[in-house]
Amino acid sequence: MAEAKTMHLGVTSDQVGKYVFLPGSVERASLIAKHFDNPVKIAHNREYLPYSGKPAGVPVTVTRRPICRNCH
Repeated sequence: MAEAKTMHLGVTSDQVGKYVFLPGSVERASLIAKHFDNPVKIAHNREYLPYSGKPAGVPVTVTRRPICRNCH
């Protein structure tokens, strides 16, 4: 059975790196992704635009963080 995609990002766990950067804006997320080796846009849904890559060989992902008081 295939793994379900997350509701808002639309990605599966195998697309997300071991570490995740959560800047406050899509623009900063894109700037951070430029420092990855071979950045890959893994989705684009609403205001989320996550990228995964491997700076220094470590699998990481970057996407903007939610803007809400009660989000964790």
